This record gives sequence, structure tokens and C-alpha cells, in this order.
Amino acid sequence: VGCARRPPRTTPPLAAAAPPWEWAMAPAMARARPRAPGDWAKLCASHVLLASLAVARPPDCTVVGGEVCEPPPVAQDNALLQVRLRQEQSTHNAHNDPEAGAQELDNVLAAADDAVAEDDGCFEVGMNLHGHNIFAEPAKTGSARGCQRLCQSNAKCSFFSYNTAWGCFLKTADSGRQLMPGSVSGPKLCEVKFAGQARPDLQRIFAFEDGGYQGADSGASTRMRDGTYLWLWGDTIIGQCVDGGKRRSLQGMTRQSVSKLKVVHKASGALDFDAMRPQNFQPNISEHSEQYFPPKWYPVYWLIEGVVGAKSGTLVIQVWNIWGGLNGHARTMLIVDNPEADPDAWNWREGLIPANTSCNYAHGIAQKGKWIYMLGECEGWAVLARGKEGAIAGFTLDELQFWDGASWTRDSGSQAPLFHMHWCSEGSLAWHEGHKLWYVPLLQSISPTMRLATAPRLEGPWSVQEVYTVPEVWGPAQNRSAYAAKAHPELATDSESLIISYNTNSAPDEHGNWQRFESENIGMANSSVYRVQFLEL
Repeated sequence: VGCARRPPRTTPPLAAAAPPWEWAMAPAMARARPRAPGDWAKLCASHVLLASLAVARPPDCTVVGGEVCEPPPVAQDNALLQVRLRQEQSTHNAHNDPEAGAQELDNVLAAADDAVAEDDGCFEVGMNLHGHNIFAEPAKTGSARGCQRLCQSNAKCSFFSYNTAWGCFLKTADSGRQLMPGSVSGPKLCEVKFAGQARPDLQRIFAFEDGGYQGADSGASTRMRDGTYLWLWGDTIIGQCVDGGKRRSLQGMTRQSVSKLKVVHKASGALDFDAMRPQNFQPNISEHSEQYFPPKWYPVYWLIEGVVGAKSGTLVIQVWNIWGGLNGHARTMLIVDNPEADPDAWNWREGLIPANTSCNYAHGIAQKGKWIYMLGECEGWAVLARGKEGAIAGFTLDELQFWDGASWTRDSGSQAPLFHMHWCSEGSLAWHEGHKLWYVPLLQSISPTMRLATAPRLEGPWSVQEVYTVPEVWGPAQNRSAYAAKAHPELATDSESLIISYNTNSAPDEHGNWQRFESENIGMANSSVYRVQFLEL
């Protein structure tokens, strides 16, 4: 009941008549180091089970070592109860040897991972896959989940079998199935299923401003070093609210704008919308300055997604260079040396990614360790490039590396396809700590179907699933479109959810472009159009 929200106290309060295993747990818990926030919940759940066991022992339970109650044999088939047994025994050991007991408590977390996977129907406990081994000798790893991670790092592996006696075998197929005690088998990936529901309440964050922001597209959020978030927008409408905000009067459009937002949560964990008032910045259209980043060679830069270097503090932005309608390329990146300043005072530079001209890199950017990773697209397929933070900040882009399916190389012509982009011209790349997954939302105006690409590692393997259908009101039958899905981990209020935004737009009809801008029904004069939409997965 509150354990998933915060870690347990270092020294839990103990009842005066607590059994020996309970007071022995305190020093062991103080030394246990769960590897992720969700691990605290697993530990907490197993301790709740332990407490209930101590209060009311089942009549057919036996005592082990005079201190630990063992569940009846029929319960041994349940993997989560197996974890409980191991935790009880490690607690008993902690009483005799605190250091050893602490290590055992930490090891139980790996078993909890395996148990959760089994309960999800992903792992098969007691099942061995005979034959189809990639290597003649087993790999050494301490759990079935660890064996699965080895499988995920091997391009040839599709399945695995782990046994507590001999270790981990990576497999190319799942035939040769045989029951075997101590074995656990499973696939390369345990796919997490997601489904979306609209979150119109989140639109309150970006309220319209008279004489200012009246809507924009793209809408990627980037965490700054001070904990605030910088939202990068593309074409941005400037105008006035009409009829109580139901309509808008358009005064102009800038090619870029940015917003600075501080995300505030209430004590309950919910977002505090009243405390989340963004600062919106737009170029001064009265001075014919439509862009913060006027390109050297092309008329327009569309801002797609950015990341702030952990060490340098520079802002790296993926952009589309646009000319002549929707023609352009996305092999340019921008560097802002002082992103903490107001945009009018930004010092910025631009550089060209040395990659194939058939590739574009506007589909997500993220940092992991010293590397900045850029997701791109080559002929419809996702590809991955990376560079060291210092090299990118210094624009030594000839040092960029590209993933070829087996290793990193400087040959952009050998990039390996990761997954199909479903014709998306832009995207975002984010890590979900709760699910231990990288993810990329995919939505393009040619289809109402939003998809989600996920992978445990940036290099893959990736899988793609359908997660949401955009309502018909934003479809071609209404001369409207939906596109530009972006991830916003900072807006999630629990450890399981994903918050995704997408943009809506209007399209010209047989009468031309006037309806797109001026129609109060389906055009941009309707304030529901060209406004960021949110959903939760």
C-alpha cells in the first residue's frame, strides 16, 4: 500500500513480540540494493506476504529451523510463492550472518523478475528446449532473466533455456520441448502490451494566449539541467482568442517557438496544473523574424527533438531542412551552447551529419552514458547513429558511428534496419524505467493508427505494436490529419504509464487553402484544430 511510492525505512519499526525473522530483516534490508524503483515494490510485496504468514500460520505449515514457516507443498508450483520461500530463508540466514543474508535478499530480486515473467505467461518454468544451441557450451548467468538478456544481445538467438545446474543456452528455435526440473525457457522478448486512452485534461498545460501562442505542431519536450522542460515547437500560430476560446483569430505564424515548463506534482502524485504555467517564446513576427534559427541554405528549420548533454550542457536538436512545400532533408543538427538563456539570446551552430543522402535523422535523440544516440530513417526503415557527447558538441561529426546489425562502424552505407517506420517523418526516442524499454511512438497523417516500437536495448531487437486509433474527427473525411507523435515521460503519474502527444491539423479542400486557415468548422479558426492532443498508454 505505499511501498511502491517510496523505499522502506532503513530500520523498520518492529513489534515488541516480533518473531526472530522479522527483527533479523532490519540489518539485511538496510544492505539490500534494489536495481530499479519497481524492485522496491517487489520486495515490499514479498514482505507483506511474510508478515501475513507470521501472523496466521496455515494449519498444515511446517517450521523450518524453528523460525520460518514453509507453505504447503501444493503452493510450490506458484513461482511468486517460490520467491517468498527464498526470501524467508534468506531472512533466516540474515539472522545468523547479516552480510550473507543481505546478499541473498538482493539475489531474490532476480528471482522476482523471473516470477513476474512466468506469471505474465512469458517464461515456462520446468521446460527445457533441447537442441538448436547457438554455442556448444552454456553461458554463466544467475537467472532466467539474465539468460534472456544474453539472448537479446545475440542476433541469431530467438529462444533460451536456463537451468540452475548448468546455466544458459541460447537457441535458434523452440522445438525439442521437454519437461525438466530446474529449467526455465522463454522467448527473446516478453512483449509488453499497451493500449491508449485520450487524456484531454493535459491540454490545460498549454492554454492559449491573447496576442501569443494559439497552437503549434511537433511538440517535443527536453529535460534541462535545472529539472525544467524545454518544449520545441514547429510552425506556431499567433493570434487572439474569440468566442470564449472556441475560435481564434489568426495574426500570423512563426516557423519555430519554444516553451519552458516546470512539471509539478501534488502530494497524491497527480499533476498540479495550477502550478504548471509554461513560459512561451516566439520570434517577433512584426519584425519579420519568423525563426530563432534562420538556416544558411534553406528557408525553414523545423525543430523535431532535442537532448541536453549531461556534461557539456549544450542542447542538441534534430531538425528538418524544408524548402518548396514539404521537400527537404533531416541530416542537419543544431547546437545551442547556452540553452538556459531566453531563446532570443541563444548562441547556436549548425552542422551536417555525414550520412547517406537517402537517410534522415529526425526520429528521436537520447543520451546513454557518454554517447548521444540519434534515431533515423533510411528508405522507410529505422536506423541508429551515435556520437560521443564531446564530439557532437564540438561538431566533429566525422566521428559518428552507425549500427550495422552486429557492431558500430563509421560506414553509414552499412546501417542495419531496426524496424519499419510506417512512413513517419519524425518521432521521439525515450527510455521507460518501469518497463526497462526504449520506445518510439509512430504516427503519420496517412493512417489513423498509432504504433509503438519498443526494445530492451537501443540496438534491438525491436518490436512494433498498434496501440491507439486516432478519432475520426481528426481524419481525412473531415479534411483533417494527425501526426508527429512524441513521448513525454515527465507527465506520467505512475511507474507503468506512457504519455504520448500528437498534433492535429487541417487540410485544403477543393476550394483551396482558404478553408484550412479560415474555416470556423474544420479549419484553424476552430481552436480545437492545430492543438496538441495527449493520450496515455
